[in-house]
Amino acid sequence: MKYQIKDITEAFYGCEEPPCDGPHALLYLEGRDLPLELSEKRIAELGIDLGDWIYVSDLGEVKKA
Repeated sequence: MKYQIKDITEAFYGCEEPPCDGPHALLYLEGRDLPLELSEKRIAELGIDLGDWIYVSDLGEVKKA
């Protein structure tokens, strides 16, 4: 499905360590109830930012639209 990014926030880990692939961020998407968690490294690789459109596959794979 195709979604527009309406907000990006840092994921909160509390006293836990971030995942092995580095810090993650939460992407809040227009028309989707739950945020999508994605590594900050992957966000940078895709070059996505607020207002951009992305495709999210049924398997959770993300591509820039």
